[in-house]
Amino acid sequence: YRDPHTRMKELIVSVVEIIQQELLNFNHQEREGILQSVYWRMWELKTHEIIENVFIMNKLQERLRILEVYNQRVCNCHEDSSLLSILDLVEVLHSSSDTTTTNQYWHRLQTAVYAFMEEFFSHMEEEENTFQVKAQNGRSPQFRVPNVSHFLKVGKRWEIKVPRLKS
Repeated sequence: YRDPHTRMKELIVSVVEIIQQELLNFNHQEREGILQSVYWRMWELKTHEIIENVFIMNKLQERLRILEVYNQRVCNCHEDSSLLSILDLVEVLHSSSDTTTTNQYWHRLQTAVYAFMEEFFSHMEEEENTFQVKAQNGRSPQFRVPNVSHFLKVGKRWEIKVPRLKS
């Protein structure tokens, strides 16, 4: 958990730093660069979330099923991610042509990112304190979490796959 979570925290902090600026203070090319930067960082976060769901949370759910234990946190983790709505806002901003619309959607994006950030850090802390312990206690044959190099390989595959899925 530590390495991917550190990267995810870095990504959200960098997005927050970017969106603190007023978009209308930049020319078109600079705006495009800012929007692209926010977009790819948020996609990377979404990719981490997908990997975590597929490789970690599914394994925890499987292990709990074997032990006949129900844990709502494990079963409902990442069900309602606001990352896709943030990505949608960036796409709307990218295609907006007038300053009123751009300004309106930029402020919506800022609000959405700030709300996500608040939820995100408490969620990360909960995962690190709850699920990491469960994963570490799960070193049995029925519960093996792939090593970090495996996650990095999968992450690289998703990094290539995501732009194709979005286009």
